[in-house]
Amino acid sequence: MNYVISGTDYYLVNAEVEKIKKTYAKESVDIVQYDASNTDLRIILDDANMPSFLADYKMIIINYPLFLSANGKLDDDLQDILLQYLENPNPTTIIVFVLHQALDSRKGLVKQIKKLCDVRNIEEINVNDFKRMIVAECKKHKLQIKDDALSELQNRLPLDFENLRHQMDKLIDYDGEITVNVVKALVTKPLFGTNDKDHLLFTNAILAKDMETCFTMWKDLCIINKEPYSLIGLIASQFRFMYQVKYLHNQRYYARDIAQYLNANEYRVSKTLETLNKYKIEDLLEILNALGELDMQIKSGVIDAKNGFELFLLKVTRRDYVWNH
Repeated sequence: MNYVISGTDYYLVNAEVEKIKKTYAKESVDIVQYDASNTDLRIILDDANMPSFLADYKMIIINYPLFLSANGKLDDDLQDILLQYLENPNPTTIIVFVLHQALDSRKGLVKQIKKLCDVRNIEEINVNDFKRMIVAECKKHKLQIKDDALSELQNRLPLDFENLRHQMDKLIDYDGEITVNVVKALVTKPLFGTNDKDHLLFTNAILAKDMETCFTMWKDLCIINKEPYSLIGLIASQFRFMYQVKYLHNQRYYARDIAQYLNANEYRVSKTLETLNKYKIEDLLEILNALGELDMQIKSGVIDAKNGFELFLLKVTRRDYVWNH
């Protein structure tokens, strides 16, 4: 059996791959990995046709098969070679295509592969399921945690499995009952919002000219010695994404199409569109230009990064500030 595992949640996709590996755990399996973005598919399929000299079975994990997404394609001859192999695969080889984005089901190649492989699209976990997972992790490790402390923990954890594991390790090592104050002391406060993956809290506050929220977050970042220059780059990348989403939406693209085009999560695109309903594309462009000017001033030594960023926030969040467009 050959498999296609796709999805935008890196952790869940990899967990599904591990599940497939365990299916063959009782067998003697040689595991080989390839990066399809820089390895000729012919080389990979030649390996698939060769029996393993070390084990009874060979599992070939093909990472980055972008030809299965909207962001890549295969030449017709390579498509034929791939389909011919999948129609008559080596019985001692298991191929696992691992795509960390959505399949492009409109492609003829993908339609054919769906008939020939076990295709598993891994859906992202939602907020409520993630909260239940936090409760399950606490019970699993038999943590003595108060209800209000559990609520604080849930509010502090974004939808990020790797972060969940990291933060839980801190609580597991704590000796005693876990209170709200313990959670606040041990669990890092998220910088850009909780319980979602869009990280738009800071950028939303800038757009809404919410000076108080912006500077409260900025003070939190200063406490943990967050480098202002890296923050400027992160905010600029968020506004670039918002600009791209707004532009494509103005071109009559739907959220799903935008997500595929930008190789982004559809939920994030939908949330961004909700935010941008009351703003013009020129608003985003103006902020990007201001960030670009700030970046140039910092690099040329005209202004200190911290002072420059604070002046930027003061300027764009003033209630009487008028967009120039």
